Amino acid sequence: VSNMGVTSIYVDNGVNLGALILEL
Repeated sequence: VSNMGVTSIYVDNGVNLGALILEL
């Protein structure tokens, strides 16, 4: 994910959380 500011941080966290849920 590109570094485009604070929004990208929330997007990255959302993607990571989604991947974690899928692994559960």
